[in-house]
Amino acid sequence: GAGTVEFLLDGDHQFYFLEMNTRLQVEHPVTELVTGVDLVEWQFRVAQGDALPLAQAELGPRGHAIEVRLCVESPERDFLPDTGSIALWRTPTGTVEFDVAHTLTGGGVRVDAGIASEGEISPHYDSMVAKIMAHGRDREQARQRLVRALEDTALLGPACNRDFLLDVLRHPAFVDGSFTTAFIGEHFNGYDKRPLDGAELALGAALLWQLRQRNSFARSIAVNKELLGWSSAGVLLSSFDFGAAKAPLPVDVRSKSSSQTLCVTVQEQAFDVLVTILDEQQATIVVDGERHRVNFSHDGNDVLSLATATRIYALTDIACRDQASADAQAGGQVRAPMHGRVLEVLVEPGQHVAKGARIAVLEAMKMQHSILASIDGTVKEVTVAAGAQIAAQELLVVISEPVA
Repeated sequence: GAGTVEFLLDGDHQFYFLEMNTRLQVEHPVTELVTGVDLVEWQFRVAQGDALPLAQAELGPRGHAIEVRLCVESPERDFLPDTGSIALWRTPTGTVEFDVAHTLTGGGVRVDAGIASEGEISPHYDSMVAKIMAHGRDREQARQRLVRALEDTALLGPACNRDFLLDVLRHPAFVDGSFTTAFIGEHFNGYDKRPLDGAELALGAALLWQLRQRNSFARSIAVNKELLGWSSAGVLLSSFDFGAAKAPLPVDVRSKSSSQTLCVTVQEQAFDVLVTILDEQQATIVVDGERHRVNFSHDGNDVLSLATATRIYALTDIACRDQASADAQAGGQVRAPMHGRVLEVLVEPGQHVAKGARIAVLEAMKMQHSILASIDGTVKEVTVAAGAQIAAQELLVVISEPVA
């Protein structure tokens, strides 16, 4: 068997016992990285009657290791778990999986994952889908390697906590080691991502423009590739509306026949954007002289998901969407935020509810989640019952707004 013993270390380097678990825990790769042993292999050896390969005196720490849990969840929504199809899963370049020795002698980054592109995240398990670890000669080198590894990691489709992990690793209190167990509550209470800036919108618009050009060219007949993007008028203009239907954000992309550089205008701010490399799901894009390596997924129409070194985000060109379907999502339609099982329905038709009131309880990924009323009003319809298995975005309750 195997056991994991947990201690706390105080400022005077005194250890305090916390607990012991008779199994390997999620953090066991940290021990493997600083000792250079494979604990899972040791488990098998002991199970078949072999002696432990090393004595205690032969073990000693080498350097420092840090591990993060990559979870399908939304930190800005109180870490609500997510489900759905994985459009793209890409691990950092040069990493290894389950190879302790190579990690110590190689780039210092290890990834343990149980997902793949085009896979499905179900509601039946924990929200953790991968562990990303970095080893270094000291804590700072391990932290820097882990930051670079996360910058190069892409999980597109379900929401994930990659950007939150990067914010934590870059926070001054984490960098200097002055944080406590209250760290998240003190520094990330009510966590929310900053709004997309002009450069990020310009990058996405240029990439979407190029992808549509490529798709159009693939469907064309007997057109020379050199003519792609060319116009006898000299300038081609494409307009996008990113954001929500009620507050669209117009972005214009202009192509000049004399240059491959695009001029992208976001709210009167102009950017020069050049897509230098465009592969199936990777691109290299230069925005005003700054180079970005981008992982992306495109649905072939109006939705583009991107992962850059700074953030993961999605852009939807609502100009391509049916306004009626957008309106259907508004008002008093309360939908399931994820796949799961309905534990309780707390309202019935004719009942008045206030915005924010609990109307149902959903169980998913070993957790219970309260479903709240989106507006003040009267319950018009309840479409589910306790015990039902539901899918993400399935209609739960319809609330009619009060008559003015």
